[in-house]
Amino acid sequence: MMDMPIKQKRQPESCRKSAFQWVQLPSNCYIIDSADNEFYEKRDQSLFKKLYKGKNFELTADEMMSSRAWTERSTVYVLLKYFYWKYTEPSVMSLHEMYKTIAASVALDMGINKTSTQIRDKINNVKSGYKKDKKALRSSPHSDTISLKYISSTLYDVMDKYFDESKVKEYGDVLKEVSKDIHRLLH
Repeated sequence: MMDMPIKQKRQPESCRKSAFQWVQLPSNCYIIDSADNEFYEKRDQSLFKKLYKGKNFELTADEMMSSRAWTERSTVYVLLKYFYWKYTEPSVMSLHEMYKTIAASVALDMGINKTSTQIRDKINNVKSGYKKDKKALRSSPHSDTISLKYISSTLYDVMDKYFDESKVKEYGDVLKEVSKDIHRLLH
């Protein structure tokens, strides 16, 4: 027996076709038919204005770049989170999970979207730069932190404070300092 095409009932004008099935549009739904359609056209402007009264949703050029660009502040934040993990949870949380956690924290606290791989690379690059700059500072007696080549003096100070194992510190004091520095950085 030959398969006969099934006749479909014509849907009323108020219905639109989704990717999978015909659906009834709710009254407060927004439809974007194409890329050149005006996105900000709303069916219910009064509801939108009431909900978002006084809010400006336009982003500046700096804000648009903030989700991609590394700043010194975000790098310090990542390093502090890394040091906190290093002193508290290395036996509980794997290194890979820690990178994922830091990536989520950076996105939540600072609005910067980075992958766990980018976090790992940033930490490793800063550690490597710190070691190279420290070696250069030791080899020349007249150099100071202003003449650093690989990392900024702020990053050097953070690394020198927490990463240098020759400076023995009390475990509890280090955790308090890291927590205070993270709080100070975010507020």
